[in-house]
Amino acid sequence: QFQIVQKSLDNIEIYFIATSKWDESLEKMIKQKINHKIDSNFKIQFIPVSQLKRELSGKMRVVKSEVS
Repeated sequence: QFQIVQKSLDNIEIYFIATSKWDESLEKMIKQKINHKIDSNFKIQFIPVSQLKRELSGKMRVVKSEVS
């Protein structure tokens, strides 16, 4: 499970629940695929969490923007 949060115009954070399959090579591959689709100057941070934040409604948003 994961959640992508755009923090600014050039910064996204990817919150994820880590499994035993997670390693740095997987993180590198994901970054490469994202940078291929969007601006390669985008800062991408991976942040492991024990659970993902839900909206007040209880729904889980996979992609969220905090840019106003």
